[in-house]
Amino acid sequence: MYLRLHHFLGFSVLLSLLISITAFGQATDASIVGVIKATDGQLLPGATVTARNESTGFQTSTVSNVEGRYVIRQAPLGGPYTITISYIGFANQVRTGYRLNQGDLLTVNVDLTENASDLQEVTVTENALKNRTDRLGASTAITAGNIAKLPINNRSFTNLLALSPLSNGGSVGGQLPSSTNYLIDGASARNNLTSGALGNGPYSLSLEAIREFEISTNDYDVTKGRQGGGSVSVVTKSGTNTTTGAAFTYYNADSLSSARDIRGNVRAVDFSRYQYGFSLGGPIIKDKLHYFVALDRQTETAPFYIADIRTDADANALQISRTVLDSVITIGRQKYGLSNSQQVGEFERKTVANTLFTRLDWQINAKNLLTIRNNFSNWDNPNSVNDNSAINLYEVWSSFKSRENSTLVSLRSTLRPTLVNELKIQYQSATRNFEPNSQIPSANIPRAIVSVRSLLPNGRTGTTSVQLGGQRFTPERNLENQLQLVNTVYLNRGRYNFTFGTDNTLTYLDTYISNEQNGRFIFNSLREFDNLN
Repeated sequence: MYLRLHHFLGFSVLLSLLISITAFGQATDASIVGVIKATDGQLLPGATVTARNESTGFQTSTVSNVEGRYVIRQAPLGGPYTITISYIGFANQVRTGYRLNQGDLLTVNVDLTENASDLQEVTVTENALKNRTDRLGASTAITAGNIAKLPINNRSFTNLLALSPLSNGGSVGGQLPSSTNYLIDGASARNNLTSGALGNGPYSLSLEAIREFEISTNDYDVTKGRQGGGSVSVVTKSGTNTTTGAAFTYYNADSLSSARDIRGNVRAVDFSRYQYGFSLGGPIIKDKLHYFVALDRQTETAPFYIADIRTDADANALQISRTVLDSVITIGRQKYGLSNSQQVGEFERKTVANTLFTRLDWQINAKNLLTIRNNFSNWDNPNSVNDNSAINLYEVWSSFKSRENSTLVSLRSTLRPTLVNELKIQYQSATRNFEPNSQIPSANIPRAIVSVRSLLPNGRTGTTSVQLGGQRFTPERNLENQLQLVNTVYLNRGRYNFTFGTDNTLTYLDTYISNEQNGRFIFNSLREFDNLN
């Protein structure tokens, strides 16, 4: 079957109103709020509040309203932040030491002192632990510091789900895994064909690139959708004014594995895993332009076995004698074009996975911050898919290859002190292909299934099936291209905060699915197989 969805348009437009006095939704970034008063309790409208991230130079400003309230929405994560409050006739006050994490609502209330000729600027250093986080629903957040200390299987960020009591595998909040939404930097990272995360293989995003990871459920934020159970949200790292880097390597040596397989036979194939990578970030132009890059690579070698008869116990378990198995292979080579290469026994499978993350952050001017990031991953898993016969010769085993790439452009603009616009445009492409074994002379040859009877070493008669040739489900190819445009406007009016936005996704799917397209030959005995009938 050949299925092509030329233009599958997921057009989800939200034009919604969020009215809030003390609570904010869990956005990718954070908010800073507070009230500006004089020491006698008088509210101070029109006070200028400036927040600056000292590590990157990001800076944004707003003014307090008639009630002395101010709001800074969608502040980039990190720190330390310095908050400066100024008002005519009063001494400036500077608050320092704040750090913002995903979804934080940081409250900084300030009492200003009337200016006098000898009064200097007041500086107050705060403890970052004074951040107050208001959240809707239940959530579990894991920071980069936690990630660095955790032994995460395969260094896959999706395995962090196990740290949440809300999850069970890919299921969140008791719902189906297909109801879980995946976001990276506020943009979709979901496989629209089969649900779940976009990537395949051990990992699709380097752990070195993750600043914070959060699992949330019952989260009715107007800016979030595509989730029936919960969401998995990742915020990536950015460069700072300080050049920093890290390198790592993990090696599971063959000598650490048992020299024998599960049957007690001596293992000849290497059994090892080697992971390595690095991250590097810093300034290109201090306080203006920063970069961050992270690379992960894994090579893994492991044995797999096909009708590996070394002892009588092996023959009894497989329900075929070595003599009959050799006869099937010999006839296959003489009359059906079966390769002369090894078809049964112990084999080596070497998988390779790579992921490369790059990010640029550019403070264009005081009002605009541009972020461009790209994430690439691929996985080569050869000879990993067999068929449904009891014994599938080596040429039957097919390979799987995947390749994913996503590019995101994000622009945060302060249009007015009380009006912030955030535009995100993402293009992502993924291919997931099942390809026939390299020993097959053509991708479209039929499969042959031979039913055989054997006199086993234990004196019983064994019956089983041996397959050679092609496979039911290969070749199979999937292409997914997705374009997403998200624009969100944050408006503050008096005591109320409004959120307007639109989220549009255009998905192109080109899927080639096969089932027995090459034909199938059934031989009810070794004699039929030998006689070509």
